[in-house]
Amino acid sequence: HLAADLAPMMLKELRQGLRRGVFLIPFMLIHLFAIAALYLEFYTELDLGANPFTGVMQMGLFLEYSPFWWVAGGVCMLLMPMGGIVLMGQEMDEGNYELLQMTELSRWQVVLGKFLSIWSISLLTFSSLIPYLIVRYFVGGMEVWRNIALVMTVVFVAAIIAAGAIGASSFKNPFARLGVMGLFLASVGASGAIVLMASALQSGACGIFYHLNVIGLTLCYVMLGLVVARSRIRL
Repeated sequence: HLAADLAPMMLKELRQGLRRGVFLIPFMLIHLFAIAALYLEFYTELDLGANPFTGVMQMGLFLEYSPFWWVAGGVCMLLMPMGGIVLMGQEMDEGNYELLQMTELSRWQVVLGKFLSIWSISLLTFSSLIPYLIVRYFVGGMEVWRNIALVMTVVFVAAIIAAGAIGASSFKNPFARLGVMGLFLASVGASGAIVLMASALQSGACGIFYHLNVIGLTLCYVMLGLVVARSRIRL
């Protein structure tokens, strides 16, 4: 029942989102950068080796020499989810939420529809890079678990930032939006670093306990961002 109620809202947001420059321009640029990044990686002999602390949300993996992941992570994990920071403010100024609340849609359904659309657009863009990952695998020089961890990091972090951006976008003042988004990211960074580092050190590797904490961290901050957005929609 919830999926049926969310479908119209999500389809509306997806149609609008796919037409925005925040999707079209990064989508075209990311493929140009991905080709250049693959070229750099093919002509650079670098053996990253195995690391017991390789896991999801280990952001240090992005700092290693991997131009492809610099591009994929920067666009799909940061740039595109941050596009949600302008969504709710525009509709609140135009009075669209008053019209939506005259329908059967609840505040949760409105917020979830926006979140799922932003997250889906980020994942859609990221999924278009799968052929490059396949090429990297068959050419060689690709450590499988490290790349799986990076894929899941992009998926989880994109969800967190999309939720935070939607929550921040519910404030009309642009400085308030930036402030709320800054506090949200600082909280994610601080609590995530402490919790994940402690769980990894306790078990001596990024194992099951570590990744359960990753899932919990993601769910908590996605819920926090959506609760902020929902609370700003007046009844």
